[in-house]
Order: sequence, then structure tokens, then C-alpha cells
Amino acid sequence: MQPTIPATDPGTDDLRTLLGREHELLNATWCAECFSELEQRLQAHMALEEEQIFPGLERVDATEANALRAQHASIRSQLAALAVAVDLHTAQAGPIRDLVRTLREHASREDALAYRWADANIDPRSGASLRTRVRERIASLAERARTRWSVPKVA
Repeated sequence: MQPTIPATDPGTDDLRTLLGREHELLNATWCAECFSELEQRLQAHMALEEEQIFPGLERVDATEANALRAQHASIRSQLAALAVAVDLHTAQAGPIRDLVRTLREHASREDALAYRWADANIDPRSGASLRTRVRERIASLAERARTRWSVPKVA
């Protein structure tokens, strides 16, 4: 069964909802032909968090912000190892499962604190800009999924 692309509501979605939807779409993009694109999109997702959310979170909970950064470093390491394996056509199910597990655990941790903190504390102008950026990425990813990865229509 293929995943359903989550719908977005441009007027009411908070950062937590939007970033969670981006996680769902990223999880739906697994295939050897699209690994490079998945890697690029994950890198962009993590960079946005590191540049726009973690610095503020760090002022109130440095331990959690640093733990999330360390998880990002681990994810980047796993992505790099998988990228080599994909290029060499030697990718194995184990490391892929490990990365998927890591991504899901990380997404849950971000949702539990970082995204909630961002929605409550990022100034309205910055928050609006971030929501717009994430909505654009979701729309791009959803369209890409529909046209390339045969993911069903938006629910």
C-alpha cells in the first residue's frame, strides 16, 4: 500500500503540522532512482531547522538543541554511507531500515519539543516566512511524488 500525500491548508497550518507533513512526504520517497533527491531534500530540511529553529531553541534548552544537532549529524553520516552504497549498487536493506528508524525517531523528538517551541516562540514574521518556505517544499515534493514516484493523490 502506497502512502497518501498529506494535504496542506495555506491559511491555518502551523510549523509543527507543516514540518511533520514534510517528514511524511520524505518517508514516502524511497527508491534507488530517487535517493539523491531524497538526500538533497533531507539536507535542506535539516538545514532549515538548524538555521531557523535550533538557535532559538538552544536559548531555552541547549541540551535538546544539541541532541537534535547530533541526530542530524548521525543522519548525515547514514545518508553518506547509503549514497555510496546506492552508487555502487550494493545498498542493503539493513542500513536502509536503520535510517528509516532513525528518521522516524528523530521526527518524533522534533515534534515533541522543537516544532511546538517554534510555533509558540518564533516571531510572527519569521514564522510566516518559514511556513511559506515549507509549504513550497511540500508542494514541490508532493508534485514530484505524483509525477515520478506514483504516490496517490492528495488526501
